[in-house]
Amino acid sequence: MARHTGLLPVAAAAVALCMLMAMPAFTPSLPKTVNRVAGRGAAAQTRTSTQRCVDDSGLVGSGPIATLSKVLTDTGTKMKEAVPLTQDVMMVKKKFEDEEVKLELLYILNDHATSELDKGHQIKELMGPFQSTVMPKFIVFLAKRKRLLSLRKVCTEFVKTLYFTQSIAPVKVTAADKLS
Repeated sequence: MARHTGLLPVAAAAVALCMLMAMPAFTPSLPKTVNRVAGRGAAAQTRTSTQRCVDDSGLVGSGPIATLSKVLTDTGTKMKEAVPLTQDVMMVKKKFEDEEVKLELLYILNDHATSELDKGHQIKELMGPFQSTVMPKFIVFLAKRKRLLSLRKVCTEFVKTLYFTQSIAPVKVTAADKLS
């Protein structure tokens, strides 16, 4: 019996240690005199807060959605179709808000009898006509990579990145009289 009483304080210490490790650490905020963008060059120090990051984190986005959005942007620039591509992306983004298009997309994406490539061609026909050659090829590319479900998020990320890099701030105007 004496052997088991020595085990109780060891177990209690282990539990207390685990609880201390799970607690959040206190990190004080930096004073205003600390340069948060030190070592990044003069260009980074002169950027506005809107240009640093849209969500105030100051971090560069990464992951599949951001990567696909960058691929779309780079391809449009390389093919010299940046403006028509931007118009196509905004059109597709707006079509995602339409209830009839959402219903048709639901039928296309949930049809398990068709292949991903056929679904991509059906979505291309549903979202068209396009002004650029890049957007329809990108939709088929997403279908080949089995990432059709990410099309909406890629379009949203594309527009966010465009607004961020061009320093565009969308504004909603409310007026008592009709604007001309």
